[in-house]
Amino acid sequence: MVYNLSNVTAATDWWSYFTAINDLSGGFTVGLLLFTLFLVIFIMLKNYDTKVVLVADSFIVTIVSVLFYALGVVSLSILMIPLVLLLISIFILWFGQ
Repeated sequence: MVYNLSNVTAATDWWSYFTAINDLSGGFTVGLLLFTLFLVIFIMLKNYDTKVVLVADSFIVTIVSVLFYALGVVSLSILMIPLVLLLISIFILWFGQ
């Protein structure tokens, strides 16, 4: 398999490197970054109620993914994952026991 590395070698700042590596990995870099952000925030808020933490964590990750989508880094399929997780966590918070 041959990769086009001209975007990586032509990058001059950190954002160009980030987008080039994300393009090279097929979008998995941003997906991994969002998953890591979700885990770190979930661990940081472990002292609170799990349902509330899940809603807050999903909301923060959704905002970050919408920002990445507006910048053109995240595809729509990756954007849908935090949105669905946010809707499920709100449903669990409102209707769960």
